[in-house]
Amino acid sequence: MIETTAARGVTGLFVGLATLDLIQRVPALPAANTKVTAQWQELSAGGPALNAAVTFAALRGHAVLITRVGSGTVGQLVTADLRRCGVTVVDAALLEPEAAGHGRTEQVPTSGFEPAVSAITVDASTADRQIVSTDAGRPTPLSSRGRGALQAQLTAHLSDAAVVLLDGHHPDLAHAVLDVLDACQAPDQPEVGAGPVPQLIAAGQRPVILDAGRWKPQLVDLLPRCTDIVCSADFVLPQSGSQAEASGDGLLEQLVEGGATLAAVSDGPRPIRWRTAVDIPIADADAAGGATRPDRATGAIRVPSAEAIDTLGAGDALHGGYAWGLASAQPTEHPAALDRIGALTFAARVASLSTCHLGTRSWLAAVPALLNRA
Repeated sequence: MIETTAARGVTGLFVGLATLDLIQRVPALPAANTKVTAQWQELSAGGPALNAAVTFAALRGHAVLITRVGSGTVGQLVTADLRRCGVTVVDAALLEPEAAGHGRTEQVPTSGFEPAVSAITVDASTADRQIVSTDAGRPTPLSSRGRGALQAQLTAHLSDAAVVLLDGHHPDLAHAVLDVLDACQAPDQPEVGAGPVPQLIAAGQRPVILDAGRWKPQLVDLLPRCTDIVCSADFVLPQSGSQAEASGDGLLEQLVEGGATLAAVSDGPRPIRWRTAVDIPIADADAAGGATRPDRATGAIRVPSAEAIDTLGAGDALHGGYAWGLASAQPTEHPAALDRIGALTFAARVASLSTCHLGTRSWLAAVPALLNRA
């Protein structure tokens, strides 16, 4: 059960891609060298971590997005949309130390970074889509001084963050965040205060979620640093012994054996399969489809049925809802005892709701009603 009153004001930190999405809905995808008139369009900020942060904010959480946006024309459109959605942005494209000797850092424009513009065409009759984008591109990695400036800002945000989510893009930013997180949880840190977040930090229980999406080479170094790994059905581990080991239940087993507290695979309207590292208490194991072993719990969560008209961004909504569910859970003595299955069940409801509306923003108006039923 998700406690909505306690969850108000919880903070989540999201690290990853920011794009500008031009979404157009058409009667049918155009053939080569043809032109088609769109029935509907939307221009909004996009990216897996970004849309998860927007979802978290819509659920009345405080979402902080660490990304690269820049101060150019495209970046200004992205920033404006995030401001409307109530997401706080830490823009690594603008972070540089101030002139030497002043002893502080501030955000100042740097040269030429522009987010990708993703052109998304959705077939209204089938929900099939085409996406063309440069994704994160190849930005210049953080310099040592830029990394220091970023970490200085992160320290303040991490002290309040109950959950961290990564989408695998901008891996230099992800590792910078995780390095600060590790430092916050180091044994030689001062004694923490009272309250859920300090207790989570002290116990090393603060969840780090990886939106695994499709396989990316940079995930090799990120996977071992994450506690919760949520994949799509398209995710396949490379260099696995067989197809069965690379996907499905074999994939879940490998991710848990690799150190994840929870691994899950979403597959559209089909049940979300999950596995945890240890046996965990489940409030309603039958409803969750759960079966436990002495050292492991596994099961599946039914995705609520919906009259879906647009699945674009549903996975991002799932991850944002899961982050919010974990952030709203109270810490306990064992990290697996956070109500991960309850959070995943709630996230399935969030994702299902998002598919009943066009685009990635119109569904947010329906979130208050969802919270009232939580």
